[in-house]
Amino acid sequence: GLTFGVFLALVCDVLDGRKPASMRQDMVLLPVDPNGTPKRYWDLLILILLVYCIFSVPFQLAFDNSSGPFAWTPFSVFTLAVDCIFMADILVNCVTSFTDEDGATVTDLRRAAAHYARTWCVWDIAGSVPFDTIMRLVSDSSDQSQDQSRSLRAIKAIRALKLIKAAKLAAVLQGIERNEVFANLRTSIRVFKSMLILVSSAHFLGCGFLLLTQLGGAEDEGGTNWLEHYSPGASERSVEFQYVIALYWAIVSVSTMGYGDVLPVTHAERIFAVCVAVSGAVVFSFCMSNIAAVMAASDGVGTRFEKFLKRSMDHCALRKLPRGLVSDVRQHLYSNMRRCGIQADEEALLRGLSGPLQRDVWAEIYRRAEVSRSLSHRSRLARAGLARSAGRDTGGP
Repeated sequence: GLTFGVFLALVCDVLDGRKPASMRQDMVLLPVDPNGTPKRYWDLLILILLVYCIFSVPFQLAFDNSSGPFAWTPFSVFTLAVDCIFMADILVNCVTSFTDEDGATVTDLRRAAAHYARTWCVWDIAGSVPFDTIMRLVSDSSDQSQDQSRSLRAIKAIRALKLIKAAKLAAVLQGIERNEVFANLRTSIRVFKSMLILVSSAHFLGCGFLLLTQLGGAEDEGGTNWLEHYSPGASERSVEFQYVIALYWAIVSVSTMGYGDVLPVTHAERIFAVCVAVSGAVVFSFCMSNIAAVMAASDGVGTRFEKFLKRSMDHCALRKLPRGLVSDVRQHLYSNMRRCGIQADEEALLRGLSGPLQRDVWAEIYRRAEVSRSLSHRSRLARAGLARSAGRDTGGP
């Protein structure tokens, strides 16, 4: 009969196929698996901080005019913490495995570090190390009679290095998009990527337009600039007021609407406006075409499914199947194929993979088939033993 020991042995046999591999994956710390759960959530944290940086750095360039000694404020402490996380990300990337040109996973730490040094290492260091904070800390002990305007320009130029992190944002988003954990969010991630490019471009250009009002010689013969021309006395008003005007101008320019109520009045502002008009048209067209392509691809999957469902229902009608069975078939198609999409041919899919990946996939399929076959055989034996035990308890044959 089916005893408790037999049941435990059955469960252990089923779990034996995957327990050692999962335990080894959890126990191995180095090299870092780029598809592992810890790395996925680490990349998500880096993504959030990168989005924060591409919005905060241009804002600081446009509005932060402090060039004196470094002050320990909650904002400065938070900024230093963000920089420390980015520097920790450099160390993590040095020990993260990667996929080479042949599709094989490289786990050697030296090769992983060399690969990272050839790709993102220099750019990450330039955008992560807080050179502007270091410069202000060093200036605490220097001569306080130094030229404040020159110091301010130097700090802003060094701070602009952090904008290099914006280039890393696309790579991080691409890595998150490829992860299985976020597979159901790929369409949303692609739409978010296009909207982020559009909004961040408008934010960056608006802050740049405001920065022009602070540069030397940024006023015309009448002693005014675009901000004062639009709203006299605006330079003395709040930061929020100035930023909203600049962001409004940038969005109108990027979206190619161009209402014309905010106008450049100096030569430098006109040159900047021309560059914004040209680049804005490209950015807006690129983002809108990407969103349209994502929506069309998503709708294409639904259209193919509806065609397949109609053929299936026509076949059921041709065979005059019972209404209840037809309902079960429709429910099965909606719950499985609608969620997973139309399944591609397995052999064609595997032919597109590299040799090592093909072997790994076939080995996993074979292992699961063996476990399933063993489970089915043991289940039949267990049911037979349970039936015999029930027959003896009831006095049956």
